[in-house]
Amino acid sequence: MTSSNLSYLDNFVWHQLANAEGDSEFFSSWLRLQVDMVGNVSHGVIVYSPSDEERFRPVAVWPQGQAIDARLMKMAEQALSRKQGLIQGLKQADQSGSTQHAIAFPIMSGQRVAGVVAISVQDMNDRQLQLSLRQLQWGSAWIESYLLKEESSSLQKLVETSTDVLELTAVAVDFTTFSAASSAALTELASRLKCDRVSLALINHHKLQVVGISHTVNFSRRMNLVRALEYAAEEAIDQEQVLIYPAPEDTPVVLREHISLCRLHGSGGTVLTVPLSMAGKIYGAIIFEFSPTVTVDEHLLDLCHATGGLLGPILREKWLNDRGLPAKVVTSAKTQMGRFWGEGYLGRKLLLVSLLLVCAFFYFATGTFRISSTAVLEGQVQRVAAAPFDGFIADAPVRAGDRVAEGELLARLDDRDLQLEKHAWLSRVRQYERELQRAMAEGDRAQVAVIKAQTEEASAQLGLINQKLDRTAIRAPFDAVVISGDLSQSLGASVRIGDPLFQLTPLEGYRLNIKVDERDIAYVREGESAQLVLTSLPNVKFPVTVQRITPVTMAEEGGNFFRVEASLDEANPLLRPGMEGLVKIQVEERRLIWIWTRNLLAWMRLQIWKWMP
Repeated sequence: MTSSNLSYLDNFVWHQLANAEGDSEFFSSWLRLQVDMVGNVSHGVIVYSPSDEERFRPVAVWPQGQAIDARLMKMAEQALSRKQGLIQGLKQADQSGSTQHAIAFPIMSGQRVAGVVAISVQDMNDRQLQLSLRQLQWGSAWIESYLLKEESSSLQKLVETSTDVLELTAVAVDFTTFSAASSAALTELASRLKCDRVSLALINHHKLQVVGISHTVNFSRRMNLVRALEYAAEEAIDQEQVLIYPAPEDTPVVLREHISLCRLHGSGGTVLTVPLSMAGKIYGAIIFEFSPTVTVDEHLLDLCHATGGLLGPILREKWLNDRGLPAKVVTSAKTQMGRFWGEGYLGRKLLLVSLLLVCAFFYFATGTFRISSTAVLEGQVQRVAAAPFDGFIADAPVRAGDRVAEGELLARLDDRDLQLEKHAWLSRVRQYERELQRAMAEGDRAQVAVIKAQTEEASAQLGLINQKLDRTAIRAPFDAVVISGDLSQSLGASVRIGDPLFQLTPLEGYRLNIKVDERDIAYVREGESAQLVLTSLPNVKFPVTVQRITPVTMAEEGGNFFRVEASLDEANPLLRPGMEGLVKIQVEERRLIWIWTRNLLAWMRLQIWKWMP
């Protein structure tokens, strides 16, 4: 580097670098300074890609106005791919004999390669080439600082935009009703963005309508302004893009309604319409009207778009919630039907098809209508063994559950008092017989008649006592099973005449006592078949036949039941009186859905009839 290359100390170049108003001016000034610092530079180029772009493009060339050396561009590509500084010799295009080298160094912005600076130098040794590379490395710090400043400025704008959007959102959230929320949010939005008017239009049943206007609480849809706003919103929604009037040149959009709104109802400034969408479906639009003094730049456009994207769903949700219940029900039904018949929602479609198939099956499928009821097995004939006279229990060899044969002793009453009484009357009879013989010998006819009467009375009393003695042994009248009665723990206890001591039933011949709910008694007919399953024999089904429907009702467990008698079609030695189980009476073939819902339908009919005037 020679003294002739110290032009980089020129205040003009430094001032131009420090006060550059764009990327092109900054990079051009920086490249000029680097060329002067390195010296012996024949060509130079800076390739740069902004953070919002993916394509690298030349932003500065030295000397200015000359074509870019293709060899430098190739060197820049290598430095980009390797992300490190490179030095490489170049082939001479002429026969001057001087040596040329290309030097390239990547420009970093954080972890991202933002660009590459590449220069070609002449007649430099290895040490000078290393110093030149080092100079480019040191000089790239200015570019990195510049890029960091630009990114910081963009981040600051993003923070400001986010803050404004959140504050506007907070204004909408503070109100519970849509009318108050939309009026406050749109008015605040107009004040912050310095708009003449901000309007919100939402789609209701495939029809767009204006639902909110800043600085306005009540308005009529018949107003020309409202209709113009709706037409402008429809224009943006139909084209599915943000529309702005005046539009940039060569913009292929239709702005007829925006022009009409601006000229007839605006102040002649800018009209911006931002469509609102959710899940890829447009549901409305926000219309911003600016005065001619407001410049709508890119930052303001981003703010309007972000505000619409966050504020729109909140206001729409409040608008939907403020509708009446019938409208909500209709909308919900349409939404669900759209999901069932539209695209996607495969799970719901499968569920709907499954429910339809199940309903169709239960509607057309039939089954045997059977009435389930509890039942108790009873003997067809029951006999009670009662006390023949007042006495005391002397012996009781059987008890409930025992099987007895005809004539077998069931119990015996104490006969000691009867035996004594028998001897007393027997002695009296003998005494009367002696007195009768004496009176006959004396020929006293009157006395003979009296004694005969006394003898007959004593004989009758003696016969009565003998009968009682015969009846002290209580025996089984037939082969049976004892179903109740246990006197083994009551020996010596007194009994009175007629007291039931045992209850017996024959071993064959059973009947079934069925308790049928009053809601089902109308379906039961005599002669219908049924099946019995006993609790003690759950694996055996006994066929039975309904014999009699009695008009006797029983109130049990909060319900009324009718007594229905049935007979067993087949005898079984496993059966015992008193067994309980479940009986299913077969009525007829009915639809399954009717069988399962008949009780519910009957209850509903009864309740409806109860409350009907």
